[in-house]
Amino acid sequence: MILSITLQIVEWVAIPFALFRLFPGWGIRAANFKGNEIPVGFGIYVVLWSISAFTLLGRNLALPHETISNWIILLGAFGGLGFLDDIAGNRDSSGLKGHFTAFLRHGKVTTGLIKAIGGVVTAFLLGYRMHSGGVLTILLIGLIIALSSNAINLLDLRPGRAGAVFCLLSVPFWIPSLWAFGMAPIIFLIPPAFLMQWYDSRGKVMMGDAGSNVLGAALGYAFVTSYPSTLSMMAVLLLLAGLHLMAEKVSISKEIEKREWLRKLDSLTGVR
Repeated sequence: MILSITLQIVEWVAIPFALFRLFPGWGIRAANFKGNEIPVGFGIYVVLWSISAFTLLGRNLALPHETISNWIILLGAFGGLGFLDDIAGNRDSSGLKGHFTAFLRHGKVTTGLIKAIGGVVTAFLLGYRMHSGGVLTILLIGLIIALSSNAINLLDLRPGRAGAVFCLLSVPFWIPSLWAFGMAPIIFLIPPAFLMQWYDSRGKVMMGDAGSNVLGAALGYAFVTSYPSTLSMMAVLLLLAGLHLMAEKVSISKEIEKREWLRKLDSLTGVR
């Protein structure tokens, strides 16, 4: 146990250091909203550290094998698909509508489309694995995880915004478990998410889809595993669907800029 914790502490610092050294040489860079070229896809750090934490510490902390395997599936699938889009994505098409339109009209398979389909399949697989009940419940679980993943991605347009929202929304899922002397699985994402937020909010890196998709999916999965009622799941699904519909019509960043109180609040999450 002590050895595992020590290794996780070392990895917490070593993985970002390695990524900073490797990404420039591999050409994994992109222009941020200011036009500055910085490392992109840095969210893969959260994936690597968290998978290691679940593998090394999960059993020591008495997490069920199915819980560990489900979280590793979520991290690997959403993180891998997001990272693929970060390093090989074509920005000619954007948004869910843009990727599906490119395929239906021109037969073009974008990395964004692969990410969307892969994310939906993974979300429904997790819904099936965690619930032996009716089709409606599995459908709700799958849709919430899939849309939650993309919801955080919609916010990842300015430094620190997506990470700050994740850190805030994750609190109800892990703080109560500490009070009860337990360990909510989502807590394994908190240490790397906080360190990544430090880099991302200062405009030194972009977490990219590798980070935002994983953080969003983690929130969705944490919610559906907290034993919510069918009514509350329907309410959350409607909220997520509304956010996606709004994002197809308007720019979230522009809407924030229009409102002074939102602009000031948003500026607290990172450089602008």
